Amino acid sequence: SLSFPIPPLQPAYRSKPSYLISHLLGDESEGSLLSYLRARGLANSLSAGPGFSHADFATFMITIGLTEAGLAQLKAVVESVFATIALVRARDVEPWRFAEARSLSEIDFRFMEQVDPAALTRALAHNLTVYDVADLLRGAYALETNDAAASGVILDALVPDNMLMTVVAPGVETDKKAPYYASDYAVRELEPAWIDKLRGLQVAKFVELPTPNPFVPDNLELLPDLSAQLPRTVLEEDGLQVWHAQDTSFGVPQSSFFVSLRTARANASPRAAMLTSLFVSMMNEQLRETAYPAALAGLSVQIYKHLRGVSFRISGYSDKQHALIAPTMNALRNPRFPERRFERVRARIRRALSNQRLASPYSQAMAAVGQQLLERRYSPTARLAALEQINLADLENFAATILDELEVVALAHGNISEPQALELAQQLRTEVLRGAKVTPVAVPRLRKLGRGKMARGHIVVEHADKAVVVYLQGTRRDDRDSAVTALLAQIMSSPFYDDLRTRQQLGYVVFASNMPLMRVPGLALVVQSPKFSTTEIESRIETFLEAFATKLNDLGDPEFAQHRESLAARLQEEDKTLGERSQRYWSAINRDAGRFDRLQRLTRIVRTIEKTELLDMLRQLSSRALRAGTILHAGREASDGVPGVSESLIARSTGNADYFD
Repeated sequence: SLSFPIPPLQPAYRSKPSYLISHLLGDESEGSLLSYLRARGLANSLSAGPGFSHADFATFMITIGLTEAGLAQLKAVVESVFATIALVRARDVEPWRFAEARSLSEIDFRFMEQVDPAALTRALAHNLTVYDVADLLRGAYALETNDAAASGVILDALVPDNMLMTVVAPGVETDKKAPYYASDYAVRELEPAWIDKLRGLQVAKFVELPTPNPFVPDNLELLPDLSAQLPRTVLEEDGLQVWHAQDTSFGVPQSSFFVSLRTARANASPRAAMLTSLFVSMMNEQLRETAYPAALAGLSVQIYKHLRGVSFRISGYSDKQHALIAPTMNALRNPRFPERRFERVRARIRRALSNQRLASPYSQAMAAVGQQLLERRYSPTARLAALEQINLADLENFAATILDELEVVALAHGNISEPQALELAQQLRTEVLRGAKVTPVAVPRLRKLGRGKMARGHIVVEHADKAVVVYLQGTRRDDRDSAVTALLAQIMSSPFYDDLRTRQQLGYVVFASNMPLMRVPGLALVVQSPKFSTTEIESRIETFLEAFATKLNDLGDPEFAQHRESLAARLQEEDKTLGERSQRYWSAINRDAGRFDRLQRLTRIVRTIEKTELLDMLRQLSSRALRAGTILHAGREASDGVPGVSESLIARSTGNADYFD
């Protein structure tokens, strides 16, 4: 990071003289400084903007996420930064740049979404120390005048003589130790000859300042509000299903467009899953320079993988969404895989998978439950092993065929009309489905565990703590069972914590929670401890379960009714943003075949549950003769008599390989 002391910014909040400088130096679009560094494999990220900002003091910071090659060529990277600063200093800020920035700021303020009242109160209390009272709400968005003189003062401060350069990396040479956190560090003077070189750098010829943003919305009109109508299918033909809902009830001219490209090839094996992960990451990288100006204009695009294939979501102001959808679909059909980008992406995925072994023991055990029970869910070890066998040619071959067998499901929701949704459907038909063989992809199945048997396994983790997860599986996929289990989990949560955490002091991570998988109800009881063995933790959990029936039976009617109403109120919570509602609709399309009333059904059921039903469900889930589930231990050393977790743990432990319908 390069840090420069600058004059205080708070008094100039209405003009924000650092705003355009931050925008020009921190640009991520094609032709930017970051684009130049990434193309050469020197950096992964770059940001520029205010660091510290106080009433009498401020800093401007440029922070670069270096690759190993970038660290080795640190001086060249810093020199490219100062050459870009020279370019910005040499170019007067064109009036259109300020006008565009002000327009976007005004749009963001005008259509600011609801926020949590407590968070808003904290923000306003802080704003009282920064802005005039009249500007408490809009102070952060105010951009009234283009103060070129004040911007010039900041640019004049971005010089090597005024710079603090900080390098944080493994293996840097140090000779001091911080007194409180024992961090190793060193302080060095920069070489005078290099400072002289930085002073004399010419204007960068390898960087282009950003052009006018093509994604800035022009039409912010709201369509009539039809939010009372749930999404419905507006197109259903061979291999393509499109849902639509026109909804402007939140008062924002925005919409969401979800597309699921379902293909069995995406997760057929650990190798296929990792090829899909690489494909998705490479697609997001390919779109990065297009997505950046879109994000500045309130549009976002994300491509992600799931158990049934690959999806992309485009959301934000609806006026220019088509300008982002076209390059997204083009990238999927015409991927580019530069070798340097492939190596960078593969290294990032490898690092993420390796780091999962360093996660908390309880979170690794919770993840292992899903890996053991769900089809096409693979362990980090299996995925990492598969990743090591994949090269660039493998990815290129996979990408050429991943969309050959396909079905497409889409949702257009928000400030978008049915004709507009059908236009997007036409793009899907011609750009994505073109030449594909229509092949339906079933929802992944969930293993049905044998009653009266518990699969047990141990995960070796690189952590001093030990953890136990007891997962108790329901008997069927049923709304009433789901509601009863959710209420049981809510009532059990506090006593479980009070007993095992507060009274017995097993550890800081103690909880009992509802754990439905693929709409099959279930309970999870979780404890992570720094001092007790996994065998002892499991024993304490079992003791709690045996005693809890008495506590539940003694629960008074007023307290039971209060629990019941509390759960019903949570289920009835209204969507706070358009994005939340879009996500809820999309989940219903993918998980419930377009039944959008599940929360309402569960709410009605919860209000009719009797305590006897809870006692029956507790007996069914926890009785050693009736229950089904898994008990997973996590720790550095395996527990006596508990086998290591493998892909065949469930079948080996229960002799049962059935699945829920």
